[in-house]
Order: sequence, then C-alpha cells, then structure tokens
Amino acid sequence: MPTPGRRKAQLNTLEGVRRELARIYREAESGKRDTADASRLTFMLGQIGKLLELTEIERRLTEERPHG
Repeated sequence: MPTPGRRKAQLNTLEGVRRELARIYREAESGKRDTADASRLTFMLGQIGKLLELTEIERRLTEERPHG
C-alpha cells in the first residue's frame, strides 16, 4: 500500500519507470526497504520497461506498414 501523501508512480513511460527504479534502489541502499522486496519490485519494473519498449516498437512497425 502506498505511503499516505506519496505521489503515485507514473509507470506509463520509461522515464517514470526509471524514477521508480531509482527510488527503490535508494530505499534499499539506505536500509529503508528490504533488499529481497527491492529485488522483486525492480524485476517487475524491468518487465514493465520492456513492455513499454515493445509496445513502442510495435506501434512504429504498424505505422510503417503499407496500407493495402
């Protein structure tokens, strides 16, 4: 559950995913977050990042495809 008053992570862009990964890293590095928990979250964020990239590639390929 998000901390009250904390801004919800914007995971619909690679920049948003990067920011969230950096936040989780800093929390783990400082001891505020368990490293096992941080590892699971960073794995999931990595998967989200890959899907964002693939979605963009798919969109570009679809736009380039001749119509007809």
